[in-house]
Amino acid sequence: MPADLPFGIAREDVVELPGGHCSRVFALGDRILKVPFRGEEQTTGLAAALALQEVGGPAVFEFDPMSGSLLMERIVPGTPLCDSDLTEDERFEVFSRIVRRIHALPAESGTFLHGDLHHENILWDGDARAWRPIDPKGGFGEPEMDGPAWLRNPFRQFGSVSEIQSLTLHRLQRMEDDLGWSRRRVLALAIAGLDDLLDGLDADHPWHRYAEAIHPLTAP
Repeated sequence: MPADLPFGIAREDVVELPGGHCSRVFALGDRILKVPFRGEEQTTGLAAALALQEVGGPAVFEFDPMSGSLLMERIVPGTPLCDSDLTEDERFEVFSRIVRRIHALPAESGTFLHGDLHHENILWDGDARAWRPIDPKGGFGEPEMDGPAWLRNPFRQFGSVSEIQSLTLHRLQRMEDDLGWSRRRVLALAIAGLDDLLDGLDADHPWHRYAEAIHPLTAP
């Protein structure tokens, strides 16, 4: 637990939640405290979180531009899309609706990007009866840059190499048909990011199997 929490929040009033890769995340009643410690969430993530409010992201009550810390609305029950009973295609339809809204946000150049839009960053809001995006990394660029995170998740549900290949090809086709993205470009971006993705991972992490699966897909 950090010695001091931002916004005058007392340590005894929060419960740390598991799973933060770039931020420590704490529950505080009906609010979430997010304290970044590395990566884009310390920089572009703050601006992205503020913008994301316009398209269903959590309301931001307080923020610190120096550290990137945020005090936000807690989405309840907060079930991630990967734990839903929806089919693969139904999950993609949720992704497609959300990414279209995000990409319509004003951008300094190119397209406004979420930067990490996948099944664990889309949560169910029981009161609003809606799927809502969280944890943007932010940035601007090609629309296809929001594709690789969807391809490589939810990694805990991946099957064999051949099953991952079939799933990846299906997802790439949906991206091309539904969103107008170049499937070749999405795949190229996914492969280009593999070194950073695999750096420091245990040898048995499912992403190694994912990497093995998608490399041959570049063959004509």
